[in-house]
Amino acid sequence: MKKCLGLMVWVITVILLAIPAIAHDTQEVTINEGALYTVTRGVSLALAYTGLPAPTQMRFRNEGEEWPEWEPYDSTKQWVLSEKDGVKTVYVETRYWAKVGWSTLSDNSSITFDTTPPVISAVLSVEPNTNGWNNTDVVVTFQATDALSGVASISGDTAVTTEGKNQSVTGQAVDKAGNVATFVVAGISIDKMAPIVTGTRYPEANVNGWNNTDVAVTFQATDALSGVASISGDTTVTTEGENQSVMGQAVDKAGNVATFVVAGISIDKTVPVITGMRSPDANVNGWNNTDVAVTFQATDALSGVASISGDATVTTEGENQSVTGQAMDKAGNVAAFVVTGISIDKTAPIVTGLCSPEANLNGWNNTDVAVTFQATDALSGVASTGGDTTVSTEGANQSVTGQAVDEAGNVATFVVAGISIDKTVPVVTGMRSPEPNANGWNNTNVAVTFQATDALSGVASISGDTAVTTEGKKQSVMGQAVDKAGNVALLSVVVNLDKTPPNVSSHAHPGADAMVWNNTDVAVAFETTDDLSGVDSVTGDTTITTEGENQSVIGKAVDKAGNVASATLTNMNIDRTLPALTVQVSGTAREPAGEPLDVLALLSSFDGFTRDDPIFAVGTKFSNEDGSIITDALVTLEILEILASPEPGGVSRRIAWFTTCTYSSVSQEYYALFPAASLSDGVYELWFTTNTRQSVRSRIVLKTTP
Repeated sequence: MKKCLGLMVWVITVILLAIPAIAHDTQEVTINEGALYTVTRGVSLALAYTGLPAPTQMRFRNEGEEWPEWEPYDSTKQWVLSEKDGVKTVYVETRYWAKVGWSTLSDNSSITFDTTPPVISAVLSVEPNTNGWNNTDVVVTFQATDALSGVASISGDTAVTTEGKNQSVTGQAVDKAGNVATFVVAGISIDKMAPIVTGTRYPEANVNGWNNTDVAVTFQATDALSGVASISGDTTVTTEGENQSVMGQAVDKAGNVATFVVAGISIDKTVPVITGMRSPDANVNGWNNTDVAVTFQATDALSGVASISGDATVTTEGENQSVTGQAMDKAGNVAAFVVTGISIDKTAPIVTGLCSPEANLNGWNNTDVAVTFQATDALSGVASTGGDTTVSTEGANQSVTGQAVDEAGNVATFVVAGISIDKTVPVVTGMRSPEPNANGWNNTNVAVTFQATDALSGVASISGDTAVTTEGKKQSVMGQAVDKAGNVALLSVVVNLDKTPPNVSSHAHPGADAMVWNNTDVAVAFETTDDLSGVDSVTGDTTITTEGENQSVIGKAVDKAGNVASATLTNMNIDRTLPALTVQVSGTAREPAGEPLDVLALLSSFDGFTRDDPIFAVGTKFSNEDGSIITDALVTLEILEILASPEPGGVSRRIAWFTTCTYSSVSQEYYALFPAASLSDGVYELWFTTNTRQSVRSRIVLKTTP
């Protein structure tokens, strides 16, 4: 024993011995609660120990691996097995200090690591035909093998009875380790229904059930499921006759067969025989001066006569007129007979008048109108007609009369009426809604409407309302009015449109610190721009002098079109008041040599505390990776007393105090009370820990006031 700096120091030599475990001590390790198989390398180890004292350290290894370093003893351990499938053995050793040496126990446990799913296959009771189809039910049977853990279960046989294309059946096999394999038997196509076959004839028979040409018979088939594989070819019936028939057949891809008969085919290609006569007959010069009656007769040897033209009376004057008679048999064959050379003259000459140019669809012209007359006489010829006339006066419903005389002295007159002339364009006006403001601008869509009047022919059309929705300066909307005579008037209305609010930005001076706070007044200025109508007004600068959190200032700008924009500068925090702390301390906090220094926020200027101090607060901050303060964690404070360790050069810790911390939104710290008066002199370690396993550590010295 010797004195050193006023302290008593004992030098003790300790001899460490490896002591075998007491005979009745046992150590057992189990993997995944005794499971025989696992599909993952990560497993849970459980240790069961009997005897005293309990072990303090443990270590594990896989078969064929080296032992790792000792670690503190725990009854459970998450472990990773070695790679590759197979039986895996995990070895464990535990030990405790038996005063004169370590006492060690060992054990091992095995489990089969199997990640390979079983091999599964399937067979069909009936194979499909060459088209890939069945027309009966199909039974699917599954088989499976597993080389390592063995097959635990497999799907049973499945009968596919439903008609359908590309149906599938999924089978599943599970091995004893829980690996699952699936096998899909796809492409099972079942069609038990025969196709639907129909026949058509072309052309179709007429309403009497007859054709007068060859009849082409075609067959069509549909199969809603497997589809048609084959169908009878087309057949043409060329022989004349009644009630002939043709049979067709269709087969689908599943082998189902259907037939169809096209019956009732009646063909007659021969036209009927027709004749005609007139009454009265023409005179020796070939003319009649009265109406002429014409009649027809017909016969047909096969299908019979269906219809014949009735009597016709020719009452119209003319030279070499004719009447055609027609007979149709029931098959639609048509025969014609023409009675010609019918000449009749009962009428005086014909006179007509023309306007140039013609009136428009409204019956109006907008230029002078030239009127001319023409005359014809189908028999004796024209002798004279009236001369041309030009109408140049504006007015409605004016008229001109013309005259014609034939060689026999017959006189005919014709009046060209309804001549309406308007050469004056309409009067058109336009208006905007809403009207522009005092600056000549609009900030909403502008509806432009036009109105027109016309004193003579009246307004025929006017441009419809136009909505100006596109922003722009001096935009022109053209309006047009047309009167009924076709005269056109144009008018342009100019629109200035700006619907976009100005751009407003804000600036604060001085800027906030890293904690988003200022400790002086803050000057706020607003700036604005407008690219179209220009800025009319903007809010002036403002200075915030009041202390407070989350203060804001709103700036407003108005452009010349009346669009309003605002900008809000938020989250302005001003605090000019110094914080108040209630901690009684002295000196500068230190840690033993060789230990890292983790300074707590409320311990950053102290070297120790006396047990005579009242209870004081200790605390710290926690931050996210991006630097933001964590405010919603669950934080605990654990105070450990540092004790001498029985191990050479080591220390041990004893829990002296444990409590839950409180969060302060002012200091942004988690804090707790340190019960100095209830603890003895010594060195203490303070651990702040969050529920997300972040932690901060520091040491302090507690001493009695000298």
